[in-house]
Amino acid sequence: MKTKIIRIIFVIIGVSGLFAGYKLLKLNTPESNQFDKCITVIVTINDDISDDEYCTNSEFLGDLVDEYRMNFNPTFTGEKSDSFGRLLIEINGYRVESNEFFFIYVDDIYGNYGIDQQPLEDGVIYELRLGTY
Repeated sequence: MKTKIIRIIFVIIGVSGLFAGYKLLKLNTPESNQFDKCITVIVTINDDISDDEYCTNSEFLGDLVDEYRMNFNPTFTGEKSDSFGRLLIEINGYRVESNEFFFIYVDDIYGNYGIDQQPLEDGVIYELRLGTY
């Protein structure tokens, strides 16, 4: 009888340990629903093209660039509160010249918004493409 009780206690401890271990592992793995959206951002500067996927809860492209500042090293003029938002004038060390501009493309279609008004949607490809006007 005494050995039966000891076995039951060990089974309970073992099951509890497995459950606790599972919970610890689950806490250390990222959840897929942690972010509202995952997007791709392409940066095209002349012949240099880079693309990365970003997962975020940001609502606008400008907020994503701020969130991942180290990946873009951006410089802006203006303020978010300005009528058209900020103007992106530098990415990754490339500063625009007087007739250049970073155009925003959404799924390879010219965007209708500035960087601070461009809404983000899950699964969409956004491109910051250097061009002239």
